[in-house]
Amino acid sequence: MSAADENKVVVDVLVAGAGPSGLLLANELVRRGADGRIKVRVVDAALGPSEHSKALAVQLNSLEIFHDLGVAARALSEGKSLASNTVFAGKGCKQELKIKLDSLPGESPFPGILVLPQSRTEKILLDNLKSLGGNVEYGTELMGFSNTKDGLVECRLRAEGREFTVLARYLVGTDGA
Repeated sequence: MSAADENKVVVDVLVAGAGPSGLLLANELVRRGADGRIKVRVVDAALGPSEHSKALAVQLNSLEIFHDLGVAARALSEGKSLASNTVFAGKGCKQELKIKLDSLPGESPFPGILVLPQSRTEKILLDNLKSLGGNVEYGTELMGFSNTKDGLVECRLRAEGREFTVLARYLVGTDGA
């Protein structure tokens, strides 16, 4: 590491984006590096958690991951399990198809699909991240990044009108399109 880089903050992983994907990744990294082996920093350009939902359902595989993380019970208590879905189409909204979701093939302990607004999913994951000692720096935007000759990623961030640099071993973009 060069002398100029020595004054910059170094983390193992910088996660840019605190939606469900970024929060889940941060939870797993903090949990698996609970003894401080993995230094994780999570930033999001938004000023706070979203109050709106872009998605309304949590799939079986995600619930299995939530179970491993220890948040499935809370998700199930805050959501509504959907055992079947009926598709209507055409003039007069004629029933086209009825899908029984609670009898899908596979060995999941979770039947059907969980209807849970994305904002609630994010709240559950954020609360769990905080309980593990993690945090999200809301209002902090990733402005750009470049590789250093030492194999690190130089991440240029901006918060409250101030720009600063964080060096990361890995940068993970989970901030959407």
